[in-house]
Amino acid sequence: VTSGVLTLSKREIFSAKRVSLPKPKGASAVAARRCMLVAELPIKDSSKKLILINFELDAYASAEDKRMQTDAVIAYAQSAAESGDYVIAAGSFYRSFDDTKERYPLSDRLRWKPTQMSFDELPKGLTLCYDPTVPTARILSAPYDRESEERQVYVSDGYILSSNLQIDMIVTVDQEFRYSSHNPVLLEVTLK
Repeated sequence: VTSGVLTLSKREIFSAKRVSLPKPKGASAVAARRCMLVAELPIKDSSKKLILINFELDAYASAEDKRMQTDAVIAYAQSAAESGDYVIAAGSFYRSFDDTKERYPLSDRLRWKPTQMSFDELPKGLTLCYDPTVPTARILSAPYDRESEERQVYVSDGYILSSNLQIDMIVTVDQEFRYSSHNPVLLEVTLK
């Protein structure tokens, strides 16, 4: 495997499958095909499962195409949640969350800027959660310089959770983009 998403677990994963996301209009035949990696884990003494949906949407797709990919992730999570399973969908939306745009303003001079995403896009029974205190992604048009006023960062990575999960902690680990164009976001939940 030279690219893609990966889900690691200390617990047994009894099912894992790749689910394709809608391909952006006009994408070439050799363009990367975005997908979700859906892993199912059994829960001891329960008929319910923990469904982990790992995804990375297409950063450079049009706003309409990005919305279609977001809708596909949401629909999959909603379907799993409606069956009573516990659902955690995690990844990069490559969309800036509405309530973080003042904290992390993006220059109008950028060739590429993320579109906005708001809480009202989620159906009842699902929650979007993220940590707005540290940026999760950076724009790659220039080398990262924490002190530069030209530094362009935003919050794009987070989780969609089913309502039968309690959020105990969510925190972005500020690694100053040392290893990637994203900072990791840690989540702890309790099954209700």
